Amino acid sequence: MQRRTFLKNAIQACAYAGATLTVPTMVQAASSSKVDIDWSLGWQSVDVDSFSPLQMKTIGHIPPSLSGNLFRNGPAKMQRGNQHYKHWFDGDGMVQQFSFDAGKVSHQGKFVQTEKYMAEQAAGKFLYAGAGTTFENTMPTSNNDSINTANTALLEWDNELLALWEGGSAYRLDPNSLSTKGIKTWSKEMQHMPFSAHPLIDPTDGSMWNFGFAPYAGKGMLFVYHIQPKTGIQKVKAINLPFSGYMHDFAQTQGSLIFLVPPHHFANSSGQTFIDKFLWQPEMGSRLLVVSKNDLNDQQWFELPAGFVFHFGYATEQNNELRVNVSWYEDASLMSQGMTELMATGQVENSEHAVSATIVANRNTKTCQLLKTNVAMEFPGFDEIDLSANSSIFGVGRKTARALFSSKSVPTRRHKDTLVSYKPQSGEHKEYIYDTGVFAEEPLLIKPKDTNDSWIVQTFLDVVNKQSGINIFNAAHIEAGPIGQATTDRTLPLGFHGTFIA
Repeated sequence: MQRRTFLKNAIQACAYAGATLTVPTMVQAASSSKVDIDWSLGWQSVDVDSFSPLQMKTIGHIPPSLSGNLFRNGPAKMQRGNQHYKHWFDGDGMVQQFSFDAGKVSHQGKFVQTEKYMAEQAAGKFLYAGAGTTFENTMPTSNNDSINTANTALLEWDNELLALWEGGSAYRLDPNSLSTKGIKTWSKEMQHMPFSAHPLIDPTDGSMWNFGFAPYAGKGMLFVYHIQPKTGIQKVKAINLPFSGYMHDFAQTQGSLIFLVPPHHFANSSGQTFIDKFLWQPEMGSRLLVVSKNDLNDQQWFELPAGFVFHFGYATEQNNELRVNVSWYEDASLMSQGMTELMATGQVENSEHAVSATIVANRNTKTCQLLKTNVAMEFPGFDEIDLSANSSIFGVGRKTARALFSSKSVPTRRHKDTLVSYKPQSGEHKEYIYDTGVFAEEPLLIKPKDTNDSWIVQTFLDVVNKQSGINIFNAAHIEAGPIGQATTDRTLPLGFHGTFIA
């Protein structure tokens, strides 16, 4: 982001936040229109095993209540010798840690020492095919974890930090040093099983719900897991799917788990890679699956139009009517070709972008409908509030989403460069657009305990000024711009998901 733009926005934002901005001497960034933009910085391959701790440069107001560690995960080993991955899903996972303490921010990073990463480090080359890339003379896999990249998301669980993939096991990390402690084995029966990168914590008892998707099993199979802190696995349920449509995320209400099976079908036997084996077959339509938490055998299926979903937002249930927010794509072109386009050009020219949509399913009438908006939205997070039982706003439940926070793309740029705040119940829509040449990543809402503070923390990569950074926004006034910023000259590769541990 240009510093003049930041300064103007930060002054406005601090007026909202009640903060006093100390203005350092700033140098105006070069105009991006006069600079050749090297989009490839977003997918550069990191050659070092780790980034040592480094104090970041800060400007504006870093709130004192923002205290803890932001962890981000994403693909970072994209090249070995003359071998290059072509799909964003393929790279080995590297965890970035941003530590907030008394208005200062520091950074360190380290590759997850997976079985795959260590074997390929020793060999000096890629030994296995990626999800979307093939090489000559690759080795066969002995199990799912042979190719586990641990590159997608992170979760704090039982005082450990888990690095998550979706095709295999979680990896255990030390949250201070980021050293790898080995594979998390939930039970002998679950060794090397697929385990989604998007577990959900049940707010009623702190237990974890998750799933594994196995498209190669029969017509496709879904494994549902229920895990308790300390004691481990409580329930495992295998559910046969009507077809093996790609599944990445899911949602929960107080009593139900909600899954979407899109018609992106694992049916192309001639496909050379895992990604290539999926075919878009819109004539099949999509299926919504609702599973009771109390009885995993209690399952109900609904039909929906053809569409594709990576990520879910907020879900509620009342009087057997479920409402779930999703980032809805009209097709699966982003997965099949868009990720490759992004790595090659920094833009997505020929793929659909997601919009905020609500799926409404009535378990009594067995009907289901899709309510789409024109609000572009991806990587959604939400701010939850309590409601009266008779409230009629979005979600119609005791709790609902006051606002959804997400990233989107300006149509002329075709990559994530905008922070969005959207209130489904009123339609209120606010946004902050970054300067050209800036990739905006997943935003996280942070509400420190024992305060009324509410912050949005968003990492970004500025390929014009060749720096990575974090912006802090007042969640109520994101349109005013960031109130504080921390940057480093380390250009960190773009990641997928993160978590904040206070």
